[in-house]
Amino acid sequence: HVPAGRARTCAAALPLLLAALIAFGRVYLGVHYLSDVCVGALLGIVFGIFGVWVWGMLEARTTQQMR
Repeated sequence: HVPAGRARTCAAALPLLLAALIAFGRVYLGVHYLSDVCVGALLGIVFGIFGVWVWGMLEARTTQQMR
């Protein structure tokens, strides 16, 4: 559980900042093309949204079974 307010904002922003810095570093060092990094980020976003959706479905099912 993450508290509301500034701590929650930091908890969400820090991993995103880290991912952006790593992505920039990969392109800057010539390890990956920009398109590789963009597609990887897009896939990460899609799988993240899917994971949140599945988590919500499982939580709703668990809550419903407890009633």
